[in-house]
Amino acid sequence: MRYQQDIVKSVWLNAPAIPGLNEDMWRMAECGQPVEWASFNLSGAEHGWTIREMKIFASAPLVDISATHDVLDIRAQLRV
Repeated sequence: MRYQQDIVKSVWLNAPAIPGLNEDMWRMAECGQPVEWASFNLSGAEHGWTIREMKIFASAPLVDISATHDVLDIRAQLRV
């Protein structure tokens, strides 16, 4: 579904920011997965996302990062 830019921005701004990361570029999806602003509606993008019920949903499968990385390592990888 196509959304007007103001709707996309509003949904983005209402999603939780990820501490330590640029909140204009990174937010947290409903499932807790990091998503990237530039990856909106990009199917197959590693940090892609879409809008459902006026909330951010990751388009990539949920990955359990706790078993292989600690949170600081993930944050370091996401820094741009």
